[in-house]
Amino acid sequence: MGSQMHLMSLTELLNQYTTGKIHLWVHNRDINNMRAKRLADAITSSRNIGPVPIIIADCQDGKQYVLDGQHRLAASRYVPTVIADTLQVWVSTTICADEEQVRKLFRIVNSGLPVPPKFYDEDLLRIATRTSELIILRWPLAISDKKPQRPRFTQKILIDSFCSDAYHKLLRNGHLTPENIIKYIIEINEGVKELYNTNPITAHSKYGTKKNPTLIYRAEKIDFFAGLNVTWSDDVATLITRAALIEEKDAEAEDEIMY
Repeated sequence: MGSQMHLMSLTELLNQYTTGKIHLWVHNRDINNMRAKRLADAITSSRNIGPVPIIIADCQDGKQYVLDGQHRLAASRYVPTVIADTLQVWVSTTICADEEQVRKLFRIVNSGLPVPPKFYDEDLLRIATRTSELIILRWPLAISDKKPQRPRFTQKILIDSFCSDAYHKLLRNGHLTPENIIKYIIEINEGVKELYNTNPITAHSKYGTKKNPTLIYRAEKIDFFAGLNVTWSDDVATLITRAALIEEKDAEAEDEIMY
């Protein structure tokens, strides 16, 4: 079992929906036609359906169900064909053995709960696994399978950290590689280490280690200070996102100069 993210022509997706190959899941909210038409107007004027994927469950009996994104799918009916033909939409497809698994996935998608490993995107899981291997090579003492305590962790904890929603978004935008993740981990690690060396009072306050000096001892021993911050993996994703936005703006500026 696993998920795959891919781009699909909006026209092709609409054809699958209107011909009955893809069905709305029975527990989805009813389609609000007024909302669908407003979405269609927004898609038509911007010529963009947005980065959030339409989530589809693919049952082994051949049935496919839309679990999230039904209003965007309904809206595509009102988008002029000449525009729909030029648009692509992200689709996340998860293979489910039966309708019971579809129900479980639907509850997860619509509850905001963390995604269980069996529903991880396969491409993201490969990146997360490779990233964890690179971390183990660079900071071997940071890995402990015996009740790891911050800033140590297990490989499973690392993989789960890099399969969070923040990294799913980066994967969709094409800016996620293991080397890029390691680059910003090093940047954060060195930054926190320098802060402890130059301004320990601020560092203790910021990372909540004032009353727990053993955390500092562990960080010094394994030379991994980034893990003192419980949200360090999300901080890495933020830096990658920020760099990607700067890169896109620079590219747009170059295009304007050229034309």
